[in-house]
Amino acid sequence: MTTSAAIEIDESLDPFARANLADPYRYYTELRGIGPVLFLPSRNVYLATTYEAVDAALRGFRTFSSAQGAFYPRASTIRPFGRRQFELIRWAYQRYPDGTGKVLSAVMGRFGSGLLKRDPYPMTTPFIDSDPPRHTNNRRAVQPFFTKQAIEEATPMVRRHVSDLVDRALDQRDIDAVQGFSIELPSRVTADFTGMRAPGQHVFDWAEAIFDMGGAEPTRSTRQHAAQAYAWLLGSGTRDLPEGCMSRQIIESGCAPGGAGGVLEATADRILGLGAIWSAALDTTTSLISNMLNAFADHGDQWERLRANPELAESAVDEAMRFDSPVRMFFRTATAPTVLCGASILADARVGVMFASANRDPAKFPQPDSFDICRTPNPHLAFGASVHLCLGAPLARLEARLLLHELARRVRLIERPAAGERTGNSLTHGFRTLTLRLIAA
Repeated sequence: MTTSAAIEIDESLDPFARANLADPYRYYTELRGIGPVLFLPSRNVYLATTYEAVDAALRGFRTFSSAQGAFYPRASTIRPFGRRQFELIRWAYQRYPDGTGKVLSAVMGRFGSGLLKRDPYPMTTPFIDSDPPRHTNNRRAVQPFFTKQAIEEATPMVRRHVSDLVDRALDQRDIDAVQGFSIELPSRVTADFTGMRAPGQHVFDWAEAIFDMGGAEPTRSTRQHAAQAYAWLLGSGTRDLPEGCMSRQIIESGCAPGGAGGVLEATADRILGLGAIWSAALDTTTSLISNMLNAFADHGDQWERLRANPELAESAVDEAMRFDSPVRMFFRTATAPTVLCGASILADARVGVMFASANRDPAKFPQPDSFDICRTPNPHLAFGASVHLCLGAPLARLEARLLLHELARRVRLIERPAAGERTGNSLTHGFRTLTLRLIAA
């Protein structure tokens, strides 16, 4: 393969520019048309834009490391002062867990917005911000909670919540699908599944803000909501837990009963791990559900296909994730000089791995801009790939699939009487509001 420098692009193609966040698929098409790997000098980052490039970066985890953080800012723990600060917190949690949690919670509640402005990435999480072998150990510690058997056992609980929410929706002429389904279903399921019950009025803003902190210039509102979320997670969110719940088992033991060969040794890692599970279970699933319902509102023919054959629900969920991916991108760091799809990448360079662009790549998916619930094969990358394949993907799929099953049984037509409002989040892609009209069968 011929090797060359990555093509440079100007700041109009910045992934965090408002115009590109608002119209992502036009933007991705333009990027892929320029090349599979591009360099943006204004951010000092490379962008992997095609399916081939994104898939190679995700699977090449030894070369494209997550240890400096999966968000755009590098985690401050890579610097000596930040590392010492984080180790001090870990030590304090080991010696004085309750007191440390209360102090950190109070500090974040009062000063968090300002602290996050100065240092947007002060602590790394044990899952998306780590590499093997540490990542392998951490993942094994909690993997038993997400096995096929565990998801099957959760199915009646999820189905009960789905039925109740559809009952409520059909009692109204128009609903905000974000409030009625996209927030409420993951909130209920996450609370029952993990034992972590966030104040309902804050769930959406908090989870969304944690991901928006992964962008280039988080707004004051984002920092405030993220600080409130961290204050809750460091305090009562991981302290006042029901006996025997998943979260309490992780806090007390660092792993699932019986384990799978791994354990989260440090109390701080247990808390940060729970925070990562909680925020991902909410924000990405919220985006998945709202994007999926929006796609069906736009494609009535596909809704008719699903109603005629409800067993297509699983395939429909996959196509919804490919067609309008809930995650825009994450970042990796090159551990050495390397080549990706013919483009040279410098050691220690940051690489934006653009999941959503890969999922619309015509080189991989015929007619990629068409929403086709019978698409097969459908090897989308919406949940990532390789060692960092999303831990909670089976639960998110279950929620979306059961919701489609119930709606297909009881709803003849999905209409959208008004345009929805997108969140504009830097890393995820979903709706803030989405008015839908459900016509009962």
